[in-house]
This record gives sequence, C-alpha cells and structure tokens, in this order.
Amino acid sequence: SDTRGSVRIPAALCGVTGFKPTQSRVPREGAFPLSYTLDSVGPLARSVSCCAVFDAILAADGQPADARAPEPAALPSLRLLAPRCFALDDLDPPVAAAFERALAALSAAGARISTADAPCLDAAHALFAGGGFAGAEAAQIHRALLKTKRELYDPNVAKRIEAGEGFFSGADYVQLGLDRRAVIGEAAELLSQYDAVLLPTTPSVAPTIEEVSVSGDEYARWNLRMLRNPGLINMIDGCAVSLPCHSPGEEAPIGLMVAGVGGSDRRVLAVARAIEESLAARAE
Repeated sequence: SDTRGSVRIPAALCGVTGFKPTQSRVPREGAFPLSYTLDSVGPLARSVSCCAVFDAILAADGQPADARAPEPAALPSLRLLAPRCFALDDLDPPVAAAFERALAALSAAGARISTADAPCLDAAHALFAGGGFAGAEAAQIHRALLKTKRELYDPNVAKRIEAGEGFFSGADYVQLGLDRRAVIGEAAELLSQYDAVLLPTTPSVAPTIEEVSVSGDEYARWNLRMLRNPGLINMIDGCAVSLPCHSPGEEAPIGLMVAGVGGSDRRVLAVARAIEESLAARAE
C-alpha cells in the first residue's frame, strides 16, 4: 500500500515504475492498514503499461483477461504543470538535473509545459505536521500489537508509530479533515487546467544503508525526506505514476512523478505512457 509514497518511492529508487491510484479506486479489504485516510493499493512493475493492466485488474475494470492499458496520450497536445512549490526545494543535484532534462525533452517533443505557483501543494504538505492523519491512525491501528508483540517490530518503526499517541486532540483531528477537504478542492481547481503535474518523485537518490543507520534521528530524517514529495498526492487524494527518468549509466535511479487529481487515473496512465515513450526514445 502507498500511504505517503511506499509504492512510488521504491519504484523511483530502484529504477522501475509504480502507480498510486485514487484511494477509492482499489478496494483495501485484506490489506493491513497504516492510515485509514491516506492508504492506497497500487502496483510496482517494469512499465507504465504493466502498472495500468495490473491496476485495471485490482480495480475490477471488467474481466481480468480483458485488462488493457490505455493508449498513450498524444504528447504534442498535453498541458503539463511543473509547479513552483516546496517539492522542488533542496533537490540532490543529480535529481534536479534529471528533472530538468526530462522537462526539456518533453518540451522538445511538443508538450506544453507551464510553471505556476501552487500554494495548495504547499498547504497539502503542511497537513503532515505533527504526524498528520497517519501518525494518529497508525498509533490506533498498532496499539494492541505494540503492547503484546513490540519485540517483533523494527525499533525505528515502533518508535515512529508510538510517537503518534497524543499528537493532537480529537478536535484537532476533525479540523485536519476539514483542512484537507479545502486543500483537495483548491488542488482540483488548479490541476483542472492541466493533463498532469510533473515533479521529482523523491528529492534524493537512494542513501546508503550506512548513511541511514548512523542514528535513529538520521533514520527519521531520511525517512521524512523520501516521503516529502510523493505524500502530497495522497493528501490531495490524487493519483500518480513514478517512472524512471535517469540517463543510462548514471550512478543511481531517479523517478519522475506524473500526477493528477482523484478520479483521473486512466488519463494519468495514458499521459505517463506518452512520457515514458518519449524519454525512452531520448535515451536511445
């Protein structure tokens, strides 16, 4: 499941493709929850087409044997947004370079790429402060298990979950839901002008195990850094593909996130197929 990027982050860091659908698209029965509000169930695969077929089966779009990927969108007709927001701050130089190369290649292929301020995306990111929905909900979900089987948890994970106890009051939780509803509406208004939004999936390439294992605080810092960009799509109840955008021979894989508003899943997959084909042709 993808609560704040757990499909798209490994896809980006491993050089494969991942798809986070609109939450309501794929039933979550049978999937162990982390956040009732933010969890989505989606596939990791070798290509956008593979993700699209898998998604159609998961979403019960007809009979499994008839599952098909949407045809690639016509790239010259696409209106793509590279938003000015927090998600472009403090990028690793290789990530920034790969993102700019991807934008340049898509523009050269005829896509119309715009930049615009996106305060709604900054506002969506701010709703994760203090643990957000996942902090409180994960603490409730795991409360009983942590009391009886804490030794089976990774210590870093257990510490993160337990931190959700007492993050905020019931009134704060209600207010968070109201604030999210407003942000979803603002994001839908902005993104309705475009076929998709483009962002780096993660601000960094994969860290080494040694870097992450220095201390519990360093683990937490890396974790939050990787969750930063993909999580905003969960918060606005959108859908998003992460597809590889690094050049052959680069030191580590890098992901490009192609995202849209809730309910635009098949359109986003069609746009992502067109982008995938364009970037593959550039790399040849």
